[in-house]
Amino acid sequence: MELARELIGEPLTVRQKRKVENLTIKLVCKCGQRFPIGYMHKCLYCEEWLCETCGEEHFGETREAYKQRTRGQQCATHTK
Repeated sequence: MELARELIGEPLTVRQKRKVENLTIKLVCKCGQRFPIGYMHKCLYCEEWLCETCGEEHFGETREAYKQRTRGQQCATHTK
C-alpha cells in the first residue's frame, strides 16, 4: 500500500519509507537463505549480517537470554 501511494504521487512519511525499505531489501545470510534486512542482525565487530538462527550461534546466546541479561540497562546515548 505504501508503495502504491508513492507511485500515484502521494508522498510517504520517513517512517513509511524505512518500513518499505526494510521489507524490500533482502540480504543473504551465511546459511545461504535470503531475509529482509529488517529481520537480520549485524555483528558490530565482524560487520556480518546474520539471520536470527545464525545470530544466536554467532553471538552465543538467544534473543531471550540477551533480553534477560540486559533488562533495565540503557545504551550510553540514553543514559542521563
